[in-house]
Amino acid sequence: MRSTNGPLVAGVAAVAVLAVVAGGAVAATRGPKAQSSGQSAAPLPGSTPASTPTPSGSGQPSAKPAPVTTPPATPTPVAKPKPVQTTPPPTDVKITLSKLPKGRPPQVTYLAGRVLRGGGGPAVTIPGTENIGQAVRFGDQILVVLQQDQGGGELARMGAYDTGFASQRIAGVQSLVVTPDGRHVAYGTAKHSPGVGSVRGNAVYWETSDDVSGRRTLQRPSDWATRVLAVVGDTVYFESDTDSNGITSTLNAWQSRTGKVSRINVGGRPHRMNNGGTAAVHSAGGSPQNWCWAVADIETTLQQWKTCEYDLRGFTPSETVAIGTPTQTDGSGDPLIAAIDADDGEVLRQWTGAKFVHAVAEDDKHLLITAYEGRGALPLGRPPATDSAIIRCNIDTGACQLATPLARTPEARTGDLHLTGAWG
Repeated sequence: MRSTNGPLVAGVAAVAVLAVVAGGAVAATRGPKAQSSGQSAAPLPGSTPASTPTPSGSGQPSAKPAPVTTPPATPTPVAKPKPVQTTPPPTDVKITLSKLPKGRPPQVTYLAGRVLRGGGGPAVTIPGTENIGQAVRFGDQILVVLQQDQGGGELARMGAYDTGFASQRIAGVQSLVVTPDGRHVAYGTAKHSPGVGSVRGNAVYWETSDDVSGRRTLQRPSDWATRVLAVVGDTVYFESDTDSNGITSTLNAWQSRTGKVSRINVGGRPHRMNNGGTAAVHSAGGSPQNWCWAVADIETTLQQWKTCEYDLRGFTPSETVAIGTPTQTDGSGDPLIAAIDADDGEVLRQWTGAKFVHAVAEDDKHLLITAYEGRGALPLGRPPATDSAIIRCNIDTGACQLATPLARTPEARTGDLHLTGAWG
């Protein structure tokens, strides 16, 4: 029996096909139009995902790509700087005066013949014909120790702009020390009598430029000689000879304001002191041909170090460096000048190559040295001559320069250049 559902099924199928076709046609009329270039239609705003996976050939979604790992950059090695090879300055420095460069004039007082120069004041010609043992600037005055016959001396004074000495003089003065600022001065007598020698009964004096009438005097009736070694404010350090030959002596501190005198036992004959009055140089044995010297602390009186090679002649302003010369010379000048560590006696620098007459510290880094060299005949058969100058030498490097012009003078006048703060 033939089924009666066939036409119905066919009709339904036809209707379904038509609906699909019609729906596609309607959708086509409502979607975005294709561009004339044949490219795909532009997506709607906000409808495109941030990233669209690329379809694989199998029709399955593609796996996420593995993250790309960038290897860390290898740092470029930086070459370490090579250490700078520095050669320490030599301990021994040999100089030739004629080859030294020119430098500035001395910043401390010095004598050129009878003219006092440097030290922050005008050039002053010292009158007279007596030999000058010492000359210093003291406030607006010039104090001069004039050497007399038979080892005597006297103190004369004059104004910085005067042409002659004041009438008042003090006999017997042979030592004179002024503070670096020129405000305080002290001097002592060592009286001599012609044909007799030392005279017992001497004195020590102290003055300040702040009060020219305020001179203080300490009488020493039992002393055969007094010699001032240092002045620190109101305090004067001095040596007293306790016998006529000067073989035995003592170191003393005089508080000029109160008049109190204290004896300081440093264990030997006093010789020098530093500017601050904190250390003293004294004899420490040896032989008559080769004395030894020691540095003692004033507060503890303990010996700090000793040398039998050098005579200690002075100190730098900060007391860190001592100035040394050989203990034995031939009388024609010292063959060397040494800068020595004042704490332990180590030689820091030593200059040779000329004859050295005086040396003082210009500051903590420089020494001023009176030097001469060379011998030759002056024109017209005059006496032998020599080249002389005050030189400045750097303690740290050893380098030297001319502080005064190199002068060729008769050999007998090598003392015309005199650093007034140096030993006599």
